[in-house]
Amino acid sequence: MTHQQAGSGAVRRFFDAHQREPVEAAMARIIPTDDQPGAREAGTIEFLDRYLSGLDFIYAKPDGSGFEKLEGKRAETWQQRVNILRDKYVEGIKELDRKSQSQFAADFVSLTSRGTRPNSG
Repeated sequence: MTHQQAGSGAVRRFFDAHQREPVEAAMARIIPTDDQPGAREAGTIEFLDRYLSGLDFIYAKPDGSGFEKLEGKRAETWQQRVNILRDKYVEGIKELDRKSQSQFAADFVSLTSRGTRPNSG
């Protein structure tokens, strides 16, 4: 995956623009912004996107100076785990799209939190 600019100015690493939008919308519904910052303000999509991008962001160094470099068997094991998570997210996004279109004839990102299109009440 290339390092492209995402809509918010963040670097996109794993998700493409279509994948990123429903995941970000779902996160915002799970942790909404109210009188406290929500998922969007916390940068949860950037965290997840970076985590799924590969092995460069698995273990933070204890002193906060960056991330540990994984090598050998440890790297192979973590790469397998990350690949499983990637597949689950990609398939989950596809299923979310299918269900949203089937039930509401609209993309998930365009639905309100009540499962209706914004202009349908």
